[in-house]
Amino acid sequence: MECALKAARTHGTQFHSYHRTRKAGGRYKQATMATAHKMLGIIYAMLRDCRPHRDSGVDYEQLLVKRNAPRWLRKLKQYGFLDQPAPPAAAVA
Repeated sequence: MECALKAARTHGTQFHSYHRTRKAGGRYKQATMATAHKMLGIIYAMLRDCRPHRDSGVDYEQLLVKRNAPRWLRKLKQYGFLDQPAPPAAAVA
């Protein structure tokens, strides 16, 4: 139940939009139970198929870059790759 509440409060996920839709048509606790039921179905499918869950509303590639880009840039500067001059452009014939 607590996991469903936390997932419902996380913006940009399918659980947030599902909880909001269910809450509009009924009570808050009923919407939370429905969200928990949906989560259990997804967890069961994950365990059955041995595959991770991929939320369709989340761009995981962009999330990875956003999270790691500062560290990547810091390491490139540390090893001197960003301070080097750009190589000359090839002459076009």
